[in-house]
Amino acid sequence: YEALSYTWGDPRVTEPVLLNGQEYHATTNLRCALEYLRLPDRKRTLWVDALCINQADNDERCREVQRMGDIYSKAERLTVWLGDYGDFKRLGLLVP
Repeated sequence: YEALSYTWGDPRVTEPVLLNGQEYHATTNLRCALEYLRLPDRKRTLWVDALCINQADNDERCREVQRMGDIYSKAERLTVWLGDYGDFKRLGLLVP
């Protein structure tokens, strides 16, 4: 799997995203990152905190946040998304 680290942006402003046939609501910045990182010719497995951790469950969120360092360090690749600034995509790649 690959992991995505990104700036959340305004959590009150969300947009629908379709993942594996299911609709989720993501911040605008996350939706931009997912759209930019999508591979047109094959599937891509990304670990994204907002989608992989139940944000409504405080106990789960606390447990999983403590594991994030381990999750990031074991990922095949960690992509850092800083934002979408028009024609200039702010993308950084860290390869363990």
